[in-house]
Amino acid sequence: MFSQNPLIQQTLDYNHSASTQNINYPSVKKSAIPEIDKLVIPQPLKNVYAEHEVKQISEVNLNKKQVLKKKYFILFNINQSTSFPLIGRINSIWMVQKPGYQTSYFFHTTLFQKLEQNDFYKMREIKRTPHETFVHTSNILTGLNVQHDCHQSGCQLEATRTAIVERRKSSQKNLELNHRDEDRYIINFSSLASVSWHRKFSDLLFSSPTQLEWIDIMHDGLNEWSRVTEKQATKANKKKTTISGGQMDPSLQ
Repeated sequence: MFSQNPLIQQTLDYNHSASTQNINYPSVKKSAIPEIDKLVIPQPLKNVYAEHEVKQISEVNLNKKQVLKKKYFILFNINQSTSFPLIGRINSIWMVQKPGYQTSYFFHTTLFQKLEQNDFYKMREIKRTPHETFVHTSNILTGLNVQHDCHQSGCQLEATRTAIVERRKSSQKNLELNHRDEDRYIINFSSLASVSWHRKFSDLLFSSPTQLEWIDIMHDGLNEWSRVTEKQATKANKKKTTISGGQMDPSLQ
């Protein structure tokens, strides 16, 4: 009844056309650029697209699930015939337009070198290079889940983030993780997005647990869960005892 009755849909403030609209990808997610990030148009784009409008933008929808913006990592090919993908970090995003032509998006990207497996994280390590390039969206394979190497870099939790109270900045400072190295990163092999690309690029060999090992793992997890639950219950009971012990009989006052 609901799906076939526009009047009922309107009564409930439901717009069927808005929920079923077709979106072509890639597309602009956010145009506005923070003042601190605004750049002049790169000369290579000026030279090639002299008769086009070239505009810096903030975020792009690569597809239905992935958004790309500054400092995000991408896996890409220099051209579509390349069989060895490269990895890079986005520095800026540029939209190229001309009436009658399809809009193009270029990502100014710093290239990273693939290193060995990291001994601590047991995942693939990458390192920044001095090389840069412009990557068209048609050559981007996927966005990548990349993490700082906080173990080797000694990243610290510091009280440097301004606390927001009632939507206003306060003098209070909250803890935030400050990264100390912008050169070395770790590919998150366990990423739940673009799983196949993360594993293919990482190129690491892992043996699957046997059935007995899975059973041991589940028992260990259950024991840990029980330990934490019991600890929380004990703490809650102590709190109740303290509260009840602090109450005074009104007749004794």
